[in-house]
Amino acid sequence: ILVAKEAKKLSIEIDDLELEQGVSTIAEKNNLSKDEFLKMLKAKNASVDDFYKQIKGQLLWNKIVRMKIQPRVTIT
Repeated sequence: ILVAKEAKKLSIEIDDLELEQGVSTIAEKNNLSKDEFLKMLKAKNASVDDFYKQIKGQLLWNKIVRMKIQPRVTIT
């Protein structure tokens, strides 16, 4: 909830393509296609909607960090 509020304050959004790419990346890291991964979640009685919300939150957090923190980091 805090991430969503901060993202809204900074006008940061995650579009459908970014979300689908995030899900696909996680599936690939598990050596599965996106469809196979989602089927596996369902087979384990995990909520696909909750999974998508979690991924969206992580993607929002990554954007917040890039926007607010990375500009302050200097690598020498």
